[in-house]
Formats: sequence, C-alpha cells, structure tokens
Amino acid sequence: MRIIGTGPTAGTIDASYVVGTGLTGGNPYRCTMDPNGKLVVNSGQASFDVYNGTTVYNGGALSPTMVTRKTLIRIKPDGALDGAAALAQGTQFEEIAASISNELDCQSNGYVICVGSFVLYNGTTVGRIVRLKSDGSIDGTFNFGGAGFSGQALSVVVMPGGQILVGSALGATYNGVPQLCMSRLLSDGTPD
Repeated sequence: MRIIGTGPTAGTIDASYVVGTGLTGGNPYRCTMDPNGKLVVNSGQASFDVYNGTTVYNGGALSPTMVTRKTLIRIKPDGALDGAAALAQGTQFEEIAASISNELDCQSNGYVICVGSFVLYNGTTVGRIVRLKSDGSIDGTFNFGGAGFSGQALSVVVMPGGQILVGSALGATYNGVPQLCMSRLLSDGTPD
C-alpha cells in the first residue's frame, strides 16, 4: 500500500501501486528507495518466499555453519517485482548467528550498501558489508581486498557527500583496524 502525499488526494491510498498478494512466508524488515524510485526490501528473521505470486527464495540448503538466511528484492515504483535485476530472484545473505535484520541504504548511482551479521552473499564470502550493483551482483571494486567487519555491522547511512557511515558492534574491526563502534568509509569502501 502506498499513500499519496501531496495534492487534493493527499492521505488517500494510491490505487496505481499494485502489490497483489504481496509478500508471503516472512516479513519485510528494512527498505530503502533507489534513485529511480524502486524499493529495495530485505527480510527479517524469516526469509519471505513469494512476492505477488513470484518465488523469490529458492529454499536451498544453508552452507555449513550458517544458521539463518535473509532475502533481498527490488520492487518497481508501480509495485511490480523488478525482473531485470538479480534482486528480483531473491538474493540471499547467510549468517553465522541469527540477527533481526540486515541494514541497507542506496548510493546515488543506485548501488546498494548492505551491512549486518552475514558472511556470505549468494555463496560468496563477504565481511558483513557488501555493495550490490543495480543488477544485484556484488561490486568487486568495493573494499577490494579488505576483510570487512570482524563483528556485526548494525547500521548504515550513505551521507550526502557519498561517504558511508557504519555503526558496528563493540570491539569490531574493519579491515583489521579497531573501530569505536562507528566507521566512516569513502564511497569505494576504503576508510575515510
């Protein structure tokens, strides 16, 4: 459901935004809007399986030592699933410990910064932070060669100048350097 925010119909439901059956099998927990007006939505403790009749979670087995999986999808401004992006098929984060949610924010180029307790993204090892291209693939130029966070990354905000602010667990390091629960990164993931 989307509420119209301005004009004579402000406060009414926008009938052009159609989600059909919506999400089933889990709950959305966080969302952010990309520069093109698309919503990027991730699941909470249980991955959602279906969005508006389309399967977005493959239900495959978790990797060894992983305990939970989160799903991430992209939704067009009209409420339809963005089938052009890998995100539409439900990309997967795998975690070594259960957490409530991953956090995310969009950069001005449409890339999505995701942080959390996950250590795998679609089977690729990542250090609790990853930047996804608009097609849902990992941007290998982000934090290139870095280990990422040693402990859970709790929050992320992309600042107006492009820097990335990340709140992390007490005692966490970023690329091996101790952080005092807050890290400011350049847009490419290197420490500022």
